[in-house]
Amino acid sequence: MTTWSIRAEKMMSNICHMMMSGSISGSKGGKWTSQLRTYFYTENGKIEVNRYSQQKCVEDLHRITNSEEIQYIGSYQCPLVENMKGHLIAYHQFLVIETTNWYWSIGKDSEKILLQRSKVKNRVEERKEGQARYTPVTMIVENEGRGSMRDLIKFICENELDKTYDLLRDNCQQFAERLFNQFKKPSQGTRSPNSTFPLILVGSFLIVLLIVAKYKQKF
Repeated sequence: MTTWSIRAEKMMSNICHMMMSGSISGSKGGKWTSQLRTYFYTENGKIEVNRYSQQKCVEDLHRITNSEEIQYIGSYQCPLVENMKGHLIAYHQFLVIETTNWYWSIGKDSEKILLQRSKVKNRVEERKEGQARYTPVTMIVENEGRGSMRDLIKFICENELDKTYDLLRDNCQQFAERLFNQFKKPSQGTRSPNSTFPLILVGSFLIVLLIVAKYKQKF
């Protein structure tokens, strides 16, 4: 078996594993918990992790953040599986936000909405809950922001926690686009969710299957 076919088979295996484990949830929504999880690096370098249900999120809003103004908001992407060259098959999309005193990232997966905070940008841009994101991590777009982090978290608590993760109808990309459009300056245009994501994923998965089958016949 050639090097390419080995890589293709490994990629197919990774995607299958993610689909079965819930990392890429199907139309049933997987393990969605309706939680906001915070992963905060404190000023002295310690890590604070908390989980908030929809009701608790609204009640404890003042504990999660203050009214820091959103200065810049950027949309980023990274591969869903290891050793994926480019983002032709599928990618995870999330936001990185710069406020007066902190850097933040926020994204949706099959279980929760994750909010990270740090004084160091690459801790939220390049890492997820302390683990390195799959590379490369690239910026899609960045604009000036509007509103405060309190506004943003209130919006999530009231409008997003009850939206179950769904690969076709409500995935990480659609969540990121909604939030980006809500908290960027309105004069800078509106971005639309990538509606081709499910088609790209399924089509690319079938291509990988065909490639692996072809090389298995030869060897």
